Amino acid sequence: MPGGFSFAKCLLFLEKSYGMIEDMKVKKILLILSMLVGGAVLVEGAMGLGYQSGVDVQFTFNPTLSVSVSDAIHLTNLAPGTAGVSDDVVITVTTNSVSGYNLTAAAGGGTYLNTNLVNDLSDAPFTSIAVGSSVEELVTDNTWGYTIDSGETYSGLPYYDAEGVAWALLRNTTNASGSATTNFAIGARAALGQVAGNYLNVIQFKAVTNVMPYMQDLSSSLCTSDANVVYDIRDGEAYTIQRLADGKCWMLENLRLDADSLITTLNHTNTNMSADRPFTLPESSTWTNARYEVALVNTASKATTGAEGWKYGVYYNYCAATAGTYCYDSTHGVDVTNTDIDAPYDICPAGWRMPTGGANGELQNLYGQYSDLAEFQAALKLPLAGSFYTSGANLQGTNGFVWSSTYGGTNMMYRANVNDSESTFSNEAYARDGGLTVRCLLKENS
Repeated sequence: MPGGFSFAKCLLFLEKSYGMIEDMKVKKILLILSMLVGGAVLVEGAMGLGYQSGVDVQFTFNPTLSVSVSDAIHLTNLAPGTAGVSDDVVITVTTNSVSGYNLTAAAGGGTYLNTNLVNDLSDAPFTSIAVGSSVEELVTDNTWGYTIDSGETYSGLPYYDAEGVAWALLRNTTNASGSATTNFAIGARAALGQVAGNYLNVIQFKAVTNVMPYMQDLSSSLCTSDANVVYDIRDGEAYTIQRLADGKCWMLENLRLDADSLITTLNHTNTNMSADRPFTLPESSTWTNARYEVALVNTASKATTGAEGWKYGVYYNYCAATAGTYCYDSTHGVDVTNTDIDAPYDICPAGWRMPTGGANGELQNLYGQYSDLAEFQAALKLPLAGSFYTSGANLQGTNGFVWSSTYGGTNMMYRANVNDSESTFSNEAYARDGGLTVRCLLKENS
């Protein structure tokens, strides 16, 4: 039987725009419609592969999306004057997008300048059902249409390059990272006197991720029990997030925000800070003098990974961790050194915050959801990053510390402490001038 072959073009676009990451790939299959002398029809597909890419990014993203299409479609026993339906083409879309994807289709492309199924002899073509219309049965001679998931209604496909005409939407998913399949088939009706031969065109399938919000735009519904990757708009840093056993949405990595990586000014629209109190993240320093009243940051171990492969992140003293709001500042007259309050702001992304500490805090509650320290560590993925002080890094590889927002006494705030050498977890007050790591959780109903 006559056959055909078409290259499939895969397009990958990464766009840097506020609140949006797009990843698109296109697969083509070639449909061969054969009118045989005996009146039987066979529709067969063949698929090849090519690649073209375009990139427009200010910083690197890592979304993934792939589309695969089974390579054969058969429509048999179509006698002149009757209608028939092909076997299914199975379209598989795999993505890590936490907000799902759109799967669309169109006809034409290459040498095919419209949606007609045509042969080399310019005999009467099979024309697509009108775009936007659908029929329960194929009643018009020499027409064809598509259906999905064994439906009984047939619809028309638009021309792939028609100005102002959207591709036909096959499926729209939300919060659907992973793989999903869609069954696609065509139906056709042949006129009683239709000439035998091969009637050809191309169908293109396109999957595009839905808007993947930055951390600052993330809604509660998009954080699930499955781990997903999101981005901090302030520096483009990627973080894994997940809803853990306490029902809260946690970052599974330590914050890595520092002055050198910023691509925007910190303000209340991108950071969990006050609208009327500006804060500039300081350059990394070695802290020759530990201070309560000025922000201090150290990035020496930002990219260091422990034995588990988890990055240590950046060390912040408490003035830096709270975006300059929990430290003495003569300009603003703020001195909470001896005031019994919890930290109201921090350098987490807007919409996120540091967890509460102490015996009744969120860190302790999360720990209580797991059977032992190992299970807790496997869930939260808190590296043994130690701390930073005037003498440099301390207890790396044995202890993992993280700041909380909870007041712990004069010059003190609570921190969580994972002690690997003793296999213990504790919440303890710690001096605000020391450098610890920061974890954030999503603000919800608060």
